[in-house]
Amino acid sequence: MTIVDDRLVNAPAQRRALGDLASYIRRWPEEAQALQLILDNLTANPDAMFDRKADLHITSSMLVVDRDLERGLIARHSEFGILVPGGHVDGGGTLQSAIREVEEEVAVTQITALLARPIHVDLHRIPARPFKNEGEHQHLDFMHLGVTERPMAIPDRISIIETRWETLDELAKLNNRIGIAARRTLKIVRD
Repeated sequence: MTIVDDRLVNAPAQRRALGDLASYIRRWPEEAQALQLILDNLTANPDAMFDRKADLHITSSMLVVDRDLERGLIARHSEFGILVPGGHVDGGGTLQSAIREVEEEVAVTQITALLARPIHVDLHRIPARPFKNEGEHQHLDFMHLGVTERPMAIPDRISIIETRWETLDELAKLNNRIGIAARRTLKIVRD
């Protein structure tokens, strides 16, 4: 019987997540102060990144846009309302996890990343969920930007109950993380 140390299994994913966060901070220096403490803590304790019992969970999500770069996919989650598809990073990088989550949650395939680094990183509170045996915790989410040639979305009906495509201009009006990502996307597309 071979025993595999979880730290060794997750080491490449930990390095990628730390690298993604450092790259994001370099690209968006105005957010450096808010995220630097998190980067320092994760660098000092990388094993905590993938511990589902920890107070901080690493997640990734993706704003998926159509091939014309005009519309973005949003989903209505059964617990959390309107969001972009995403979930916990269980191995691999944050980008790979985001693509996997989009495929699992809304069946969108043939996704190509438009940026090597996340378009947005944020920290948000998740309330206790006793049915999942989870206490209150926070998600450090790496939101990526991807494009699909197949803009047909089918909600998984487990956690995602509805999907729809909205113009990036409409999404940019939102005062939340989706709005930030949509505004940044429009700036990239229009520059």
